[in-house]
Amino acid sequence: MPIPTGSRTAAFAPWTAVADDATGPGSAAGPANQARLTGLRARGHDLADTAYVADEAVVDADRLRLGDRSYLAAQTHVTGDVTIGADCSVNVFAAVRGRVRIGDGVRIGASTSILGFDHEFADPGVPVRLQGLRTRGITVEDDVWIGAQVVVLDGVRIGAHSVVGAGAVVTRDVPPNSLVGGNPARV
Repeated sequence: MPIPTGSRTAAFAPWTAVADDATGPGSAAGPANQARLTGLRARGHDLADTAYVADEAVVDADRLRLGDRSYLAAQTHVTGDVTIGADCSVNVFAAVRGRVRIGDGVRIGASTSILGFDHEFADPGVPVRLQGLRTRGITVEDDVWIGAQVVVLDGVRIGAHSVVGAGAVVTRDVPPNSLVGGNPARV
């Protein structure tokens, strides 16, 4: 039986919009989502036809690549230079900002922040807001699950097939096939 997808349901539960049997106006193939994708493409973004971007998502990126069957849920915030592979989920209230590369099959939990930049603050005589930004970028390899309310800081690589527990603060690289948690996150 096909999954019906109203626009509000899909916005907050977008896995219903990209399911193989999703139908209706709120699905990835529906006219509202296709219009959003067209508008974002007109701004220079590279979005798969099967991607889903909730109307309530904020895409203020310099460049966004969004792969097949991947989605941005309601209230997500994407800025900077972001690449998200196929079969990925960015759930409600998540922020993906700066230079971020995300592989295939990655799950990003609600209210998570992936921050691929940092503020300069070397000169105490100059307000931080005037000192500029720096970026090393973040890489999340394939098949990673990042739990809810995680913070991933600039310069981190999360290895393939890893799990980052809810509430973790990731300040250094995560080896492949690892389970990490805590503040700072540890294997």
